[in-house]
Amino acid sequence: MKLRLICPVIGTGTDTVPFRGVVGDVSLTHSNCLVPSHPLGHPQQGQPKFRFAFCIVGTANLVGVLQVMNSFAFPDYPLDGRLDGMEAVTRAGMVQSLQAFDLDGAGLHLDVGSHNVDANAYRQFLQAIGGQFEPTFSINTFDAQEPTV
Repeated sequence: MKLRLICPVIGTGTDTVPFRGVVGDVSLTHSNCLVPSHPLGHPQQGQPKFRFAFCIVGTANLVGVLQVMNSFAFPDYPLDGRLDGMEAVTRAGMVQSLQAFDLDGAGLHLDVGSHNVDANAYRQFLQAIGGQFEPTFSINTFDAQEPTV
């Protein structure tokens, strides 16, 4: 199963312990995590910009992935499905949960209001969320392999 989520960034930034989304360490999980870092010349050069990563995982261990502390799993919903077709409670919970994440520890929260439009496809919504992590993000190429068990 493939799952998109936001999870904490872990690691020290060394070759042996790189910065990564914590879900990559869950057994039988293949992950692709967006962990942007501060650019050259920034006082925290090379350090993650945010305490959280935007990830996609292919996993046979769904229970383990869902148990990762301080994480949010996006609803399993068709990428090209319109947001007004998503169950209202699920959609409201998603928006509320996403707005609660303090991405950088200094009060930076995801902007979901302008992207939470009924006619928008879920793909557009996820593109807008990923674009807040990294402007060059593309939901169309953001993927992870599903493990064989």
